[in-house]
Order: sequence, then structure tokens, then C-alpha cells
Amino acid sequence: MAEHRILLTRDRQLLMRREVTHGCYLRAARPEEQLAYLVHRLQLCRLIRPFARCTACNATVEPVAVEAVVARLPPSVRQLQARFWRCAGCGRVYWQGSHWRAMAGRVARLCGEGQPHRPATR
Repeated sequence: MAEHRILLTRDRQLLMRREVTHGCYLRAARPEEQLAYLVHRLQLCRLIRPFARCTACNATVEPVAVEAVVARLPPSVRQLQARFWRCAGCGRVYWQGSHWRAMAGRVARLCGEGQPHRPATR
């Protein structure tokens, strides 16, 4: 409760518990449909900042020089990519490869935007 979280569930009985102060019932069974419902119901498109946080630990992702991460990159990535980001928490390295393109397309379809935001730069 101290974190002010909202419980997302398909279990109506769970939502009826006294301990649950904020909850949302998800009618759809498929995750894509659940996500679309939540984003539109809660008007989250203006708040979405894809690629700004680490998918592993949720810390911020910051631009990094290729020289700082070159030893950790697969050879094909070294040849094809020029821009990299690193997690400030766990050190995971990111680039705009096929997974980035797939996720960018998903966000664009979800929110009807041309291009999603790039990772935040400082």
C-alpha cells in the first residue's frame, strides 16, 4: 500500500478483498489486448517513454560511447550499429536492432504515433 500500486487482474474475487484499495479488472485474456485497454483507458500514450529504462532492472538507460561497450557487443552489432545505451543500474547494453524496431512499431501502433521517443539523453 505504501507504494500506491494498482492491482491488474482477471480475478474478480481478488479485487473484492478489503486489502485491495486500487485495482482494475482486465476483461481481455491476451496480453496485447490488455495493454491496449490500459493504455487507452488510462490515457498513457502521452506518458510512454519507451527505451528509457532497462528491461532487466528498471534503472535509467543512458547514451554511452561505443568504445566503452565494444568488448561486450556481438561482432555483427559492432559492424551494424553506431549508437548505444547502457543501463545505469546493471550495465546492460542496448542498441536499435531488430528488437528495438519491433517494440517501436508496437508503441506506434498502440498510440498512433509516427515514431516512438528515443532513449532520454542528458
